[in-house]
Amino acid sequence: MKNKKKTVLLSALCGAFALTAAFGGALVLQKDSTTAAAETAEIVAGQIEENYTYGTMFDLPDSVQITVGDQEYTAEKGYIVYPDGYAYSGAENYELNKIGEYNYLGTKKYWTNGYGYVGVNPKYVPDIEVRQAIMKSMETALIVKNYYTTSLAKTIYRSMSTESWAYPTDSEGNPVTQHEKVAFTREKKTIEELVYSAGWRKGTDGVYAKDGQRLKFTFTIAGETTDHPAYSMFQEAATFLNSCGFEITVTTDISALKKLATGDLQVWAAAWSSSIDPDLYQVYHKDSTATSVKNWGYPTIMNGSVSQFGYEQEVIEELSALIEKGRETLNQGERKTTYAQALDKIMELCVELPTYQRQDLVVYNRSVIDTKTLNEDPSSTSGVFDRLWEVNYHKA
Repeated sequence: MKNKKKTVLLSALCGAFALTAAFGGALVLQKDSTTAAAETAEIVAGQIEENYTYGTMFDLPDSVQITVGDQEYTAEKGYIVYPDGYAYSGAENYELNKIGEYNYLGTKKYWTNGYGYVGVNPKYVPDIEVRQAIMKSMETALIVKNYYTTSLAKTIYRSMSTESWAYPTDSEGNPVTQHEKVAFTREKKTIEELVYSAGWRKGTDGVYAKDGQRLKFTFTIAGETTDHPAYSMFQEAATFLNSCGFEITVTTDISALKKLATGDLQVWAAAWSSSIDPDLYQVYHKDSTATSVKNWGYPTIMNGSVSQFGYEQEVIEELSALIEKGRETLNQGERKTTYAQALDKIMELCVELPTYQRQDLVVYNRSVIDTKTLNEDPSSTSGVFDRLWEVNYHKA
C-alpha cells in the first residue's frame, strides 16, 4: 500500500551533511509542525546527495521511496530537523532553547526597528502584471512559521517598521493587512490571467514566452547558505510559479549585496534598518540618489515610454508628491494619514513586498551583572545597555 505524504522530517547528527540511500533509519514522518513522530523510516529506493542544513525545506526526487513498518510512502518534501527530533524553525529558535539550558543567562527580546522584504526590479521584470504575479506567489507567513516562529517574528504588509508611530492602522487601530494588489494566492487561474494580460503565451513546453524571451527569472538569497528567512518561501513560490508556466531558479549569491548597490538583481530577499522618523524620501522619492531607487527600477521606468511604463510613472509622481507633503508638517496625525497613502502607492508599484519584522535578542550573565540596573523595558529606540554608565556588577 502506498501513501502520499507532503513532508518528511530528516534527522541528522550534525549541522550540514549528505543524505544517501545508506542513511536508512534516519527518516521520521511528520505528525505536526513542532515534533517528529516516534516511528523510524528508511529510504528504500533512490538517494539524496545534496548538502543541507538544519531548518532547510527541499524537494525530494521522485525516485525516493519511504517505508515505515509495512507502509510505503512517496514523499514530496524533506525538512531537516535537529538530533533531538524537534523541527526547530531556524537557528534562532534552536539557539534560544539552548540558552535556556543555562540558568545564569538572562535574555530580553524587543522588536527591531526594521523589516524584511522581497524586491522585484522592473529593469528585469518590466511587466507590472508579472511583478504582481511573483509577489502574489510569496507566502510570507512561511518566514515566521519555518524560520523564526511567532515568538520571534511577525508578518507585516507595508514598507515600514511596525515600531514606527506612522505604520498604517485600520479604523480599529489594528495594523493593516495585505494589500489586494499583492495579496497571497495559490490559485493558478489568478496568476495565469495576470501573465496572459501582459502578452505572454505558453509554448509547447508549457513555459510562457513573449518576443522570443522565456518567462525566466532568478530568485536570489544573499550569501553562501540557504539558512535564510526567505529561503523556504522562495522555494515554495518557485515550485508554484513553475507549475503555472514560469521558469524560476532559486539561488544563493555571495555577491548579492554588491549587486544590490548597482541594481543588478531580478528578484531578491533582503532587510532594511529604519530611522526613527518615517520620512520616505531617501528610499522612494523620484529625485533620490540612493541606490534603492535603482532596485525599484526608477531609471528604467522614468526614462521608459509611456506606452510601457505610463502607469508606474504616474504612481511614482503621486508617491513623490505624498512624500513631499509628509515633510510639510510636524503634526503626527496628518503625517500618518499621508504616509499610509504613500505606502499604498508603493504596493501599487509591485517593486517591494514587505515580509516580516523580527525581534532583537540580548543575552547577559546574571551572575555578573546586577539585572536591576538594566533597562527593564527595552525597545527599538532604547536598548538593554543604552545607559551603560548605570549598569552595576556583582562583586566577586
